[in-house]
Amino acid sequence: MVLQGSQAAAIKAITLHILLCLLIFYTVYYMIWSICCGIFRLKTFGLLTPFEFKTEPSFSSPDYLAKVLATSLTFFTSGLLFAVLLRRWVWDYAITVTLTHVLLTFAESTFAVRTNSLDLSFHHIGLECLFWCSKNQTFSFFLKVPSFSHARVMKEFPFIWQWWLALASDLLLMICSGELVTYLACSDANNLSGDKF
Repeated sequence: MVLQGSQAAAIKAITLHILLCLLIFYTVYYMIWSICCGIFRLKTFGLLTPFEFKTEPSFSSPDYLAKVLATSLTFFTSGLLFAVLLRRWVWDYAITVTLTHVLLTFAESTFAVRTNSLDLSFHHIGLECLFWCSKNQTFSFFLKVPSFSHARVMKEFPFIWQWWLALASDLLLMICSGELVTYLACSDANNLSGDKF
């Protein structure tokens, strides 16, 4: 089956919008997470924090409260930003971003240190990043995509009902905030016609 020109353009536009929405989502998350780390005076700033589901739910834990607050504010703010970017179908992109986030959460993350010249290797979602320091103290960075055998799914599944409840309520918050902004902004734009100008 050969795609027509308009179908190919539509697929490109949808793919671009999904990538932009993912970029917005994780950029907003890390910005809000860094603010929450400062507010709750946390001593660690984990880059894999959005993908952690093993934190024990406890309202007396500043780490748990910071993660819940960062996640909820991220979903709310992302819904608003998706509405500005997309102007329609916010619910569809919100669900797609959330499902992608859930799949990334289950993806395996490994960390290995090689002894033969301070090689650090990160495997995350099938991408391999290599950092090393040679004797002349030059730093190099390589990114390569290995075979699909490296991209595995974790054997663990989050059975913590609080995590799923927070995720579902945050998704609903994202959809409602984005669709409300879209409705309010685009309903006024649809009422304006070229005849009045």
